[in-house]
Amino acid sequence: MKHLYTRTETVEAHQWLPADPITAGATLGWLLSDDVEFTHGSGPEAPLTLHVDGRQMILQPGDWLVRHPDQGHSVVDHATFTATYDRAKTPSRPRRGTVINTVGDVSAGAIIQTGGDYYGSLRL
Repeated sequence: MKHLYTRTETVEAHQWLPADPITAGATLGWLLSDDVEFTHGSGPEAPLTLHVDGRQMILQPGDWLVRHPDQGHSVVDHATFTATYDRAKTPSRPRRGTVINTVGDVSAGAIIQTGGDYYGSLRL
């Protein structure tokens, strides 16, 4: 008889929402703090182009940029992100000097936000 196991991976992610200047600014600040090179246009439909590890990634509005602890960054569309990731109960590593705002009841698996961050657990 096989014994099956699952594990979760806690990731940090931002959704690219160029129409919302606060959320877009938080995403760009997050990228700057990680030394990720990027370019973007202006306007509510502007894509975000990242240059990471010699490869180019393009985020369309609504896409999520996910940072995996050991695998670097990946781009995930909104439908896949919401189907694949669960909300984390607590952040894996809050940034220093950042106020953590919780949306909803943390004990029920609320989103933890620090400047637009989303800490989620990937169902594997």
